[in-house]
Amino acid sequence: MLRLPLFLFFVGLNQGVPVVCVVVEGGPAVVSTVLDYVSTVPPVPVFVFEGSGRAADLLAFLHKQTAVDR
Repeated sequence: MLRLPLFLFFVGLNQGVPVVCVVVEGGPAVVSTVLDYVSTVPPVPVFVFEGSGRAADLLAFLHKQTAVDR
């Protein structure tokens, strides 16, 4: 898991590194990684491809069930 520490290093340098997380399929570790990314300051945008299977479908389902209409 080098990506998150590297991202946080560049953020500390005020370099503004553009980072996104793309979830296609995935397993249990992906759910943990997504949680880490959305919990950072600033949060990392996460794109989840529903229908690709496994963790992606779980995250898409949870988002739909917990999303508040805005």
